[in-house]
Amino acid sequence: FFFFNDTATTEIYTLSLHDALPISLGEKSPAQIAKAIQETSDFTWNWFYDNQYTDKNDLIQAPYKGGTWTYERVNYAGITKKQDVLEMAKGYYEEGVAETVVAYKEWVEQDGKLYVSATEGLGGIWPERVSIAVEKENDLCYRIICCEYLSGELYQPPYEIQYRYQHGNWVFDQPLIHVGVEIEIAG
Repeated sequence: FFFFNDTATTEIYTLSLHDALPISLGEKSPAQIAKAIQETSDFTWNWFYDNQYTDKNDLIQAPYKGGTWTYERVNYAGITKKQDVLEMAKGYYEEGVAETVVAYKEWVEQDGKLYVSATEGLGGIWPERVSIAVEKENDLCYRIICCEYLSGELYQPPYEIQYRYQHGNWVFDQPLIHVGVEIEIAG
């Protein structure tokens, strides 16, 4: 058990436990990697597509591409700056990928609050299941081949992602969005 006297420290510590992937080195099983894919996908979806952590009643209008856009206030403990969101994303992705994922949205810092662009709506076809084959490259890196299926057929060509241990976290080298999709381990 850890005890803190400083409330801000406690909030940051709690946020780190809640949102960071496990940082143990050791061997990763395919099941652990599949779970990490799902957790990372959920994080990406909730923050950058669904705006799950916003107050839809606290809105502002701000400039966007020559016009104005609606922004919703981020409502998540300890998150008041775009940099806070970026630091959280680095718990799931390599730094450059985290920056790309955060850039999916527009952010406005105003009066000590953080606002994010409202969701525009999503379209497209989503796979029904994802099959992964995991190959350990070394103690710090796993190679994962992903196959997405729709109606029992391969939906797109297989693609590769990396799961690497960097700066104290296991992180992915590409954005992941497999929400509500069955992830199975290829035998």
